[in-house]
Amino acid sequence: MKVFISWSGERGKQIGEAFKTWLPDVIQSIEPFYSPDIEKGQRWSSEIEQNLKESKVGIICVTPESMISPWLMFESGAISNAKLSRVCPLLFQVEPAQLQGPLSQFQATPYSEAEIKKLISSINELSNTPLPEAQLNRTFDRCWPELEKSITDALTTELTEKIPQKRPQEELIEEILSMVRTIANQTPDEESVNHWIVLFRALMDFGIQINQIGNSKSKDKELEMIQSTLNHLRLTLNLAQPKISKASKSKELGSEAKALIAKIETTINAYDIPF
Repeated sequence: MKVFISWSGERGKQIGEAFKTWLPDVIQSIEPFYSPDIEKGQRWSSEIEQNLKESKVGIICVTPESMISPWLMFESGAISNAKLSRVCPLLFQVEPAQLQGPLSQFQATPYSEAEIKKLISSINELSNTPLPEAQLNRTFDRCWPELEKSITDALTTELTEKIPQKRPQEELIEEILSMVRTIANQTPDEESVNHWIVLFRALMDFGIQINQIGNSKSKDKELEMIQSTLNHLRLTLNLAQPKISKASKSKELGSEAKALIAKIETTINAYDIPF
């Protein structure tokens, strides 16, 4: 039974590797898929997509420095789209309320011995040859100290990357667009599916952000909404543009989009607040 392990960042990589080694020790029928040797921005490939299709369980390793990573958001959306039997974001020094975007739709599990034991039990139930409960408990108790040590070592590793508080919109947009450019080099079928996953997630994140602004007590709530609209509009139009490039009205639609962006920029400038 395949288990897909998603990760991002230095500590996420160490944690993912620990689970890759540990899971088959507890349940021998588990075949983890984990890709440590491929750069994150280039990880989406036919091999990964195929393994995702063959997996029954998805484990997403979430650390403070990776929880707003556009790649982790993108891969989480792909996992959701794959309709796995069980998807479990494992939280390491992160609270469930901190999750954003596609990660927030899953029932997240804070890392602890009790929660990992529940996860193992649910994975065992999905196996074609499940272990008897007593045997599973004995195996888990014997193997747990090894995983606990590996996770502790990972979480106490001195980071060379900073834990982000809130990433600038421009940085997020540029990174997502970089992913789209990578996807564009793939086969037509892969490009089509993954392109629309990114676009869908961008729109979902926009909706979430607007809802958060709407529920806030900010004095400049209206301005924040307009600014967020402009940023996400630029992103989604850039994502959609390649799909309409061959349409007869593509240039006309492009001109309309630029005119709309210019109007929104004029509205923002009227507030006389620099960005």
